[in-house]
Amino acid sequence: MEDEINLMDYIRVIVKRKNLIIAFTIIGLFVGLIQGWRTPKMYKAEVTLLSMSSGMGGLASALSGLSFLGGGGGGSSDDVNIDIILKSRSLARSIAESSNLKRVIFAKKWDSQNNVWIGQEPTLDEFSSAIQSGLIGKKDNKITAQWSDPQVAADIANAYARGLTKFLNQKAMSVNLQILDEAVAPSRPYNKDTKKNVGMGGGVGLFIGAFLAFFLEYWGKISKCLPGGVNV
Repeated sequence: MEDEINLMDYIRVIVKRKNLIIAFTIIGLFVGLIQGWRTPKMYKAEVTLLSMSSGMGGLASALSGLSFLGGGGGGSSDDVNIDIILKSRSLARSIAESSNLKRVIFAKKWDSQNNVWIGQEPTLDEFSSAIQSGLIGKKDNKITAQWSDPQVAADIANAYARGLTKFLNQKAMSVNLQILDEAVAPSRPYNKDTKKNVGMGGGVGLFIGAFLAFFLEYWGKISKCLPGGVNV
């Protein structure tokens, strides 16, 4: 019986403060819609790799002697070591040196009509850092990259796949890492889900509105008990 009374109390509060709850829900929907429009489009591209390793020893021994990995073996798995290589500045710099993506990545600084740089040409370090920022990483034999341009995302993923396979196949004689499927430019951005943004915004607004409704009701009951208390 007490549970039923409490439930009816809740329903009465919701009905009493319905305008407040509806207002915050609408505001949340609107904010979610605006957020969805303002979020820059980002595209993901993936390269599928095929590992034809004949053993762990070749890769482990080759990685253990690499100075930029800190040297010395440490019992890490091949996947962990490969992820370290992917995220290293050395590989990013090597890719930058052999890549022709600079004009595409720094498109805002490149005057394509006059074939000149606007201001100072980006340095090799800036170029390699930009390439590295587009890498998401390796998971389940896939190298994933992201960028605001779908073709650039695919180009970065392919450049990393080629750089990684070349590096491993040169350093680890018993590992044969090949590219099974190259990345292609995705047709849709992965982060532009307007319905999801609107739904999340509406849900947050509904929660805030309901919280304020019950808080005001609680505060109103307390204020009645205070000297000179007034209804809220």
